Amino acid sequence: MKNESSEYYKSKATYSIKWNSILSFSNFLVSFVVSIVLARLLDPKDFGLIAMTTVFVSIISLFVDAGTGSGVIQKKEINQTDLSTVFFYNLFIGFLAAVILFVSAPAIALFYEDDRLVSLVRTLSLSPLLTSLSVVQKNVMNRTLELKKRIIAQVIGQVAAAIVGISLALLNYGVWALVFSSLCSLAISSILYWVQGKWMPSWVFNRDSFNEIWSFSKNILYGNIISQFAQKMDILLIGKFVNPAVLGFYQKGRSLGQIPANQIGVILTRSYFPILSRLQHDLEDFRKYYLSQSTRIFLITFPLFTAISLLSENIIVFLYGAKWLPSAPFLALTGIV
Repeated sequence: MKNESSEYYKSKATYSIKWNSILSFSNFLVSFVVSIVLARLLDPKDFGLIAMTTVFVSIISLFVDAGTGSGVIQKKEINQTDLSTVFFYNLFIGFLAAVILFVSAPAIALFYEDDRLVSLVRTLSLSPLLTSLSVVQKNVMNRTLELKKRIIAQVIGQVAAAIVGISLALLNYGVWALVFSSLCSLAISSILYWVQGKWMPSWVFNRDSFNEIWSFSKNILYGNIISQFAQKMDILLIGKFVNPAVLGFYQKGRSLGQIPANQIGVILTRSYFPILSRLQHDLEDFRKYYLSQSTRIFLITFPLFTAISLLSENIIVFLYGAKWLPSAPFLALTGIV
């Protein structure tokens, strides 16, 4: 019986890895090509300005989802009340986050001493609201392994965002090309999650359901908060004390260096989390499975990051052009770290 169970989870993991790899690679390919085009069309200061705004947008957006999406996947048995409760929680938090960002935009601009950020932050305040609309839909798809639907939603969203971003960049809209590209991706993907999804919310919010999911989700939220502060603190300080162009160089080198780790992490998290959730009551199988995958990750990433560090200047010039050469040291450092 145990062997049958092991084979079942192995087959599920193989299926999940396959489609999550396709999803991750598709998203990566579109976003990577678009980032190259936009880097050649826009100035480093445009990327610096958007990085300054996304520090605050990213941190406050953590409270949207707040691990509840993972709770939807992790919960052994989930019902309509649970899902509707998570949906309305996220909708409320998304709206609240949008209001907070909109109202605090002048304070953020004052912190950076750059009035251009007021309109940027206020426009991007739509991000958490758009994100909140699809938290349940996409995680129900993750739970049921309807990964083809996720591919359709995310890839079409990315392609639409690419068209918007490149078009606006060609029309000399500068940083606004990045702003509207981001919002377009969220909006189109959310619409497609709803169109393809089988689930619709009921008008119910159950406190007990929320508390049960929150008992698991809060730990993810706390971890994400710590992680985001650690990841964004450098951007916050560089944006505060250095000009946007330097931050643009830093952000571009840093983000390029993080692509391999992010892509590998996305594939493995989406693939293994549902499996590990099912193995949570069998600690021995859980431990073996986790250790084997951790070893696999190390064997893949170590030689890759070493090569990136050694070839950083060549990579930057080849992809983004000579004007981005100051990003090379930041790319090399990211590869080492």
